[in-house]
Amino acid sequence: MQLRAIRAQLELRVNRFWSPGAQLELLDVGCAGRPYEAMLQPFVGRYVGLDVAAGPRVDLVGTADAIPVADASVDCVLCTQVLQYVPDPDAAIREIRRVLRPGGAVFLSTHGMSFVDRQSADRWRWTQHGLAELFDRAGPWTDFEILPAGGVACAAAYLVGGQLAFAAHHAGLPIVAAPICLTLNAVAWNVDRVVRRAFPELPPDATVNYFVAARRPAV
Repeated sequence: MQLRAIRAQLELRVNRFWSPGAQLELLDVGCAGRPYEAMLQPFVGRYVGLDVAAGPRVDLVGTADAIPVADASVDCVLCTQVLQYVPDPDAAIREIRRVLRPGGAVFLSTHGMSFVDRQSADRWRWTQHGLAELFDRAGPWTDFEILPAGGVACAAAYLVGGQLAFAAHHAGLPIVAAPICLTLNAVAWNVDRVVRRAFPELPPDATVNYFVAARRPAV
């Protein structure tokens, strides 16, 4: 569910900031398999993938808190589901801002509440207040937004569904959990949609994921 939300939020903000054919220099920090490259292709002239280890879709090897790119050299930084693993999040946001040209934009997503990733060094969880302070410490921004992926109902469905899927997998019956999780997610998404319409200015008390969009000031 949160991955669909990231895609929708990213597509909306990219179209708001630029028009197709913009020929952007884009840096994907923590690129992995570059899942959003095809969607962004109409806007991008040069797509550079950065990750901590070499791979078939990796152009540069480096880390988010020490990006091996010159100052003010890219128009857009994409950083999805990486910040929770970075040892120094403040350094990562400072680095992202450093490499952006004036007027350039960052699109970043990260965990609100989530299960711990036991395969990697999963370090951080965020609130909208913590993310706002993190970006503010890096320097001034314009067009700054923090968007939740769902609310309390979606967060509850994620936690319950995750535990159910885990139990079903270990019982050797993973197929049992799938329709239940799908139903939980559908119901939760619609509940949160009703709540958002009733209280459009009220941030949710819990969310699984956050999406941040911001520009480095043009001057």
